[in-house]
Amino acid sequence: MNTFTQLGDLRNVRLTGKRIVLAAVELADAPLIFESFTPEVTRYLVPVAPSKLAETESFLIHAQEVMSTGTDYICTVKDRKSGEFLGCSGIHGKAEHAPPELGIWLKTAVHGRGYGQETIRLLCDWLFAATGSREVLYPVDRANLPSRHIPEKLGGVLVDERTDYKQNGEPMDVVVYRIDREVYLAA
Repeated sequence: MNTFTQLGDLRNVRLTGKRIVLAAVELADAPLIFESFTPEVTRYLVPVAPSKLAETESFLIHAQEVMSTGTDYICTVKDRKSGEFLGCSGIHGKAEHAPPELGIWLKTAVHGRGYGQETIRLLCDWLFAATGSREVLYPVDRANLPSRHIPEKLGGVLVDERTDYKQNGEPMDVVVYRIDREVYLAA
């Protein structure tokens, strides 16, 4: 059983790290997300950049619904001191008997500053402590080398390769890392 999906309503989960705060997305986040979720950011992601603010708002309404059921945790990533919006991340409970999957995107202005690593580490810390999950998956486009370094630095091991498709139908060459709880905690 996927222990992540047993946590219940996740809309009030707030996690604080050294430099960042993760909080469940809200409709009020729509303008910042819409502005930052550009074609450059979505280059290696399944979703494509929205053309209208209403598309982002629709996504956020759906995100609130799935978080209320406990199947996903979708959060903003903000600077702890300034409150600056940095991007979004999440844990997705894809299937009842499958490990949850992690995902992240950051606005281009903050790439290369270690926020992605800190975000995924904070999510793993919380997930492993709150659920006792034994593993989490991190799927990523093979060509996205900076994002691939995140699970590798956490002891992640390449366990699968697959073709996913972007919302526009374009194929993606995806590699999947497994981050094992025991290896992660020992690192």
